[in-house]
Amino acid sequence: MEEAAAAAGEKTWRLPMWKEYDEYIKSDVADCRNVGAGNRGAGTIVGAKFLEPFAGKTPWVHMDIAGVDNMPSDRGWVTKGASGYSVRAMINLGLALGEG
Repeated sequence: MEEAAAAAGEKTWRLPMWKEYDEYIKSDVADCRNVGAGNRGAGTIVGAKFLEPFAGKTPWVHMDIAGVDNMPSDRGWVTKGASGYSVRAMINLGLALGEG
């Protein structure tokens, strides 16, 4: 995904998925809880930690694109409004996987 995003000119970075973040999704009544990080920070990581147990051994990626979904002004090839950010990266990823 990182290579696909770079080829698309879309900036990405791998967030830490440290074991201590598991605490944020612990629940007394369920296998895990789907909550934002609230005051604790690491909201994007908490979203990924919620998904992690469901993926098991399957390779997966959590793309949190909420912060780039709507651009306030033109910026390079991205125009003001809905950005479509990560679509080009996902297309590149699909093409790369299809070649393998």
